[in-house]
Amino acid sequence: MSIAPVIVLIAALAQAPGDSGAPAVTPAATPAPADADADDEDPAPPTPSAPIPYAAPPSVRPFEPPAVLPDGPVPYLPGANDRIPDTPVTVDNYHRSYEAAPDAGERSYQAGIKRNFDAQQVRMGPLDGGWTVRTQGGAGFMALMLSDSGRADQEIEGAWRSLGARGGGRHSGFLLSVSREGRTLVLRWYASDETGNITVMRLNPTSDGKWVGEVRAGDVEFPVTMQRTPGPQG
Repeated sequence: MSIAPVIVLIAALAQAPGDSGAPAVTPAATPAPADADADDEDPAPPTPSAPIPYAAPPSVRPFEPPAVLPDGPVPYLPGANDRIPDTPVTVDNYHRSYEAAPDAGERSYQAGIKRNFDAQQVRMGPLDGGWTVRTQGGAGFMALMLSDSGRADQEIEGAWRSLGARGGGRHSGFLLSVSREGRTLVLRWYASDETGNITVMRLNPTSDGKWVGEVRAGDVEFPVTMQRTPGPQG
C-alpha cells in the first residue's frame, strides 16, 4: 500500500471546518443558586431539654357589683356636649330617630325613596291605598287597604279591619274578592268565620271622590259611605 494517500487523508482531516486544532475546553460548572426563601424563613426554635408545663390563660370573672350599693337612684350626670331640652320630649315628636337631625346624605336618601314611591303610586289604579267606610250616622264601620295595580288583567286585592264595637266574630281579615259590575264596586268578605255567611258591600262612585252604597250581612242591610283615609297612603 502506498503512503501518499494516507498522508493526503490526514491533511484533509486536519483542515476540516470548525476544527481549530486547539485542545477542547470543558466549561466550568455553574453553581446552583442559593434558595431565595432560605433567608426569609425563621430559624427553628430550639428543642427544650425538659417538658414545658401547661400554663392556663387568665380567667374571666363575671360582672361583680360594687362593694357599696347606693341608697337611692343615682342622678344622670350629662357630659360636656350633651344638650338637655327645656321641656319634656315625647315619642310623638320624633319622626325619624332619637338622634340628631339628618345630615345631607340622609336627606338625599329619604328624598330618593319618596320620589320612587311617588313614581310607583302614579302607575297604580284609582282604588289603591287606604279607605274608611262609615255608616249613615258617620260612625266608623271598617278600614280597608286595597292594592289596585291599574291593570285590567289583574284583580284588586285588599284587607279589612273592623272599626265598630268589639263583639263576637272576626275583627280583621282579607277580602274574598273586589270586582266591578258596571260602575258598581262589589267587595265580599267573611265577617265571622270562613264557614259563615259572606258579607257583601256594593258601592257606586260620586262626583266628590266618595263611594256610597250599602252593606248586606245576612238579613241585615244598612247604607255606608267609603272615602279616602287621610294621611300617607301605601
